[in-house]
Amino acid sequence: MGAELELDAGRVPAGLVLELQGTAVTARIEDFAGLAFRELAECGSEVSGVLDGPSGQTELELLRLTEVQGLRGNIGVIAGIPKLQQLDLRGCSGLSCSHRRLPSGWVAPEFNLSDTGLSAVAVDQFLIDLAETGVHDGQLHIAGNNAAHTEARDAAITALRGAGCLLVVNGELP
Repeated sequence: MGAELELDAGRVPAGLVLELQGTAVTARIEDFAGLAFRELAECGSEVSGVLDGPSGQTELELLRLTEVQGLRGNIGVIAGIPKLQQLDLRGCSGLSCSHRRLPSGWVAPEFNLSDTGLSAVAVDQFLIDLAETGVHDGQLHIAGNNAAHTEARDAAITALRGAGCLLVVNGELP
């Protein structure tokens, strides 16, 4: 037994908090593109589509898509989410990362990309992009089944740690 939820962008108030849990949820991430969320959380759901759906969410502060199967896309989508303070993609697969200019000045963000199966290139790129933002006092968990970063990105790790960030990455002790 299931229920169908339709959200009309013209009728949904800004600042919406939406949390969907369980395996009975089936959605396409693109379906949320026109809605003004403050928090969007989907846990253990079957979600198809590309991660670009939340891009341009100017009020989104929390994006949690944990253990979501069927999702693919570039985690650099957060470049279009300037108020983001918490990103949790733990346990998702099918993700990548290519260079995107991320918003500057994040203070104490929490990013969890553990067990997302990112390649060394993707891990390196995210560390570099994050270091370029001037972020400070944040947390980044990017361990688990992700590849370890390469030596070429050690400067980004040094910069992030120097800015008070806690990093948990493969091949490094926090």
